[in-house]
Amino acid sequence: MRHVTLFLTLYLTLLSAYAEPAFPVSALISSNSKIYQQVLDAMVLHAQNQQKPIKLSIHIIDQETTDNDTALLAKIKAESPLALLSLGSAATRFAVKNFSRTPICAALIVDDSLVKNVPNATAIVLNFPVKLQLEWLKKIAPHKNHLAVFYNPEKNQTEVQQLQRLAGQYAVTIHPYSVSSTLDLVDTLKHLSQQIDVLWSFPDTSFLNPQSAKQLLLYSFRNRIPLIGVSEQWTKAGALYALDRDYSDIGRQCNDKLQLLAQGVKAKNIAISIPEKVYYSINERTFEHMKIDLPASLKKGAFIVF
Repeated sequence: MRHVTLFLTLYLTLLSAYAEPAFPVSALISSNSKIYQQVLDAMVLHAQNQQKPIKLSIHIIDQETTDNDTALLAKIKAESPLALLSLGSAATRFAVKNFSRTPICAALIVDDSLVKNVPNATAIVLNFPVKLQLEWLKKIAPHKNHLAVFYNPEKNQTEVQQLQRLAGQYAVTIHPYSVSSTLDLVDTLKHLSQQIDVLWSFPDTSFLNPQSAKQLLLYSFRNRIPLIGVSEQWTKAGALYALDRDYSDIGRQCNDKLQLLAQGVKAKNIAISIPEKVYYSINERTFEHMKIDLPASLKKGAFIVF
């Protein structure tokens, strides 16, 4: 078994005469990739503007790290953290299983399923509310009114019901398609209603992977039915557009929650939140292929245009 532990201890102060003792935080991260570093760097930057200094130790919890890794647990507990920052699903699962009393601030997790019943945890989740998705659909493709939604009922039944309740306000009809595997999704694409004029999927790894994403994109292209992407990478591959997050701002949100924990606020009293800054990417060639108007203002406002 291999795990990488970085004893990178950062004393985040303003280099001024604060007498406050440092607030020790152990950061558990699921990857050392660019996005994770972006969140950490921004958290560090914003912590420098706070009165409460933070002492941060970083540990990478990768796919080879087991939940009962006693050596890693001993190292983290030896740091006597007063809070944990967990970035990603693997790190958050590890934190929730092994630290039932230490406050946890989780981020870079898709939804709140890992923390919603955990009294010592709060989070910033990646999923955008379905209302926001409908608002952006009408901004970007206002004449598309029949939305196929692919979802796993074990995970997103509540969100689909919310979509159906809200749809009338946006003159949209929701066509929900329950799928639980890649094969399910591929088979479902063969039997879509003739009314469908736009496609969207919840970002669920139980049925979404590179192969099924390719099938969705091919179906979209061949049938001239636009696909709303899950991320910027999907837009680049041919989706009409995708909403995305400002990961640096997620770092700021992490610092905000850690500062509240440092002040003694209970994690259960800190609301789970979503990214506060929304970016969007668009694929100009897909707009042309789908024969959808692309106003200059929409193009100008995009974070990136492919």
